[in-house]
Amino acid sequence: MTNTHNATLGSSSPTEFDACGHSFTQTTSNIDFSQYFEALSSLKGINVAFGAEYRRENFHILPGTTASFGNYDVNSNLVDSATPDELLSTDIFGRARPSGAQCFAGFLPSNDVDANRSSRVGYADIEIDFSDEFLMGAALRFENYSDFGSTFNYKLTGRYKVGSNFAIIGAFSTGLRAPSLHQINFSRTSTIFSLVDGVSVPEEVGVFANTSRAEQLLGIPDLKKQTSQNISLGFTAKVPDANLRITAEMYMVGINYRVILPGQFSPGDDEELQRIFDHAGAMRAAFLANSINTTSRGLDIVIAHSKALSERAVLRNDLTATFSKTTWNQEDGINSSELLREKA
Repeated sequence: MTNTHNATLGSSSPTEFDACGHSFTQTTSNIDFSQYFEALSSLKGINVAFGAEYRRENFHILPGTTASFGNYDVNSNLVDSATPDELLSTDIFGRARPSGAQCFAGFLPSNDVDANRSSRVGYADIEIDFSDEFLMGAALRFENYSDFGSTFNYKLTGRYKVGSNFAIIGAFSTGLRAPSLHQINFSRTSTIFSLVDGVSVPEEVGVFANTSRAEQLLGIPDLKKQTSQNISLGFTAKVPDANLRITAEMYMVGINYRVILPGQFSPGDDEELQRIFDHAGAMRAAFLANSINTTSRGLDIVIAHSKALSERAVLRNDLTATFSKTTWNQEDGINSSELLREKA
């Protein structure tokens, strides 16, 4: 952070801080096999594929330098539970000065985390050409997460040709996404500006990890897996005389237990929560939670045109358009609006 300062240090504050940060690494190893078998029995052909994968992830938060997050008293000593109120750094109105580099304080030692996850995956896919016109496919995927258990998902696809220039396509699939290590473990405090009676007021808001004590005290549920269902139907067509290719596809994607930030919370009258907030330098708190279900409906259109300008040059023009609408509803059992009313 540059061109800022730690207000609790006053005029002795540096203007550049090492806030440190976070890192994410992912290592994936997989092996795949596939084979196409022509003209089996009455079928035109079958393509078979299968494979396995191992994935390991690591998420690490490193704390910044003390000056980047520290709260100092009037003697430039770090504030702790024994610091008397009369030594706290205040502004000309007697209000406590915010600690740390302004707008983006450094990561605290309490933010330090080194989290790991691994997953093992097996999958198989088969596509059957029943005839020159009709093709169907099916895919299965089994995955086991070291922290979220196992999941089984599948996909069905189909294509039917009408003549040589037109085909109908469709698919249905299920999906699952485990909360990322970032969503589970990320925490930090930053300055958020809110409009109060038309005036922009700074407020220190802490994002607390989903595994934190603050989460437990506020009754925020642990993150769980997001599931999805996807269906699509469309067509692809060629107009050879005009060198045109057209694809149009309607789709609907439903996602359950979607992870969002449902709102902000205050400590209320809970003394333990207030101590946690004070330690994080936060006035309010935010958490990630599986709060809503969403349904997205849309239409994708692609029109491609190509024209040979010479033996070595081809001009291609693509026109794409997407029309979509997403609706949502509150996830049963996780009523963030009620939590906000209770805890705000």
